[in-house]
Amino acid sequence: MLAPAFIFPALKMHANFINKEYTLDYYGVLELWNIDTFEGGSVGRTTWLEARSIEFERQNPGTFILVRNMTKEQAILNLENGNKPTLISYGIGFGDVITSSLTNYTGLVQVRDDLLKGGMVNGNLFAIPYILGGYALIGNEHFMQKSSEDGSYDILENVFDFNTTSYNNHIYSLSYGANVSNNPGLALALNTQKTAEDNQIDENIFDYDSYDAYEKYVNGNSSSVLLGTQRDVYRCKNREANNNMEPNSYNFLEGFSDLIQYISIFKTDPASKYMSERFIEYLTSEQAQRTLSRISMFSTLNLKIYSDIFYREWEKVLNKPLKTFNVFLHNQNLKEKNKTTFEALMGDNDSREKINSWF
Repeated sequence: MLAPAFIFPALKMHANFINKEYTLDYYGVLELWNIDTFEGGSVGRTTWLEARSIEFERQNPGTFILVRNMTKEQAILNLENGNKPTLISYGIGFGDVITSSLTNYTGLVQVRDDLLKGGMVNGNLFAIPYILGGYALIGNEHFMQKSSEDGSYDILENVFDFNTTSYNNHIYSLSYGANVSNNPGLALALNTQKTAEDNQIDENIFDYDSYDAYEKYVNGNSSSVLLGTQRDVYRCKNREANNNMEPNSYNFLEGFSDLIQYISIFKTDPASKYMSERFIEYLTSEQAQRTLSRISMFSTLNLKIYSDIFYREWEKVLNKPLKTFNVFLHNQNLKEKNKTTFEALMGDNDSREKINSWF
């Protein structure tokens, strides 16, 4: 249970604030919980939220935002104990827990229409997408060349064909983490009609979360290609730069992402809702969204925020129209979709038809 001292800390104000006259739109604390259901970019999203909260507080004297990071399990326990935030930041796999506790959003909408669909309930907007991530194929060039007859390769075209051996161990062509709420396999399925045969996709993917799959890949004992997220790309690029890893090739997958962080407002009094909507408007403003390049994430607006050539190319891919799931889907439903996607990648036509019916 959260102690009251943590939820409502003593508010300390400088003398020049107390002595200065302000017309305050709001005076009080907005408590923001951040729940990460998928890995971020270079750093956690809480760091970015705290920085934006400070900026917002400066623009809105009298408003204080308390950002608390917690796991899904910690958030559920706090809710069960009667604690609740004013605002909540989360990804797919948690939305079904809080649907009935939220109030609809009536503030300024600046986010792309294709992403907004993920936050709708019965035609009303309850969750605002404010951070975007993407999927990529990360290929070990040594293993891919080793398995190629002529030493050349196209990572997407041949994603299932890079089986090889290392120290007499079988190296699968592809691996990813399927023991998650997100569906990385679907990003691949929507980018290729090719299918895998037995022993080409790591048989343990339903035991892996995102980090497990990454760790197996970088240790060189799982697969030639990792289907990963922006965090995996960031980590692999860093390892290469520090000469801690063999060179990789990268292919950015288009058309689908469920690596989206949303923000919603819990049912609250009108004044708190008003200021919460102003804060969401700030998070989705061009000024705030441009700072997402600092944490290697992407904007949910139609913006170009990167000057780095590598990330600029990925940004181009993600700025194309994207399919996504509704963030309020039940977790069991998401698990079933992960299983269906795997079966489609393995060549099951009925599963492929199911995928086509999802969008």
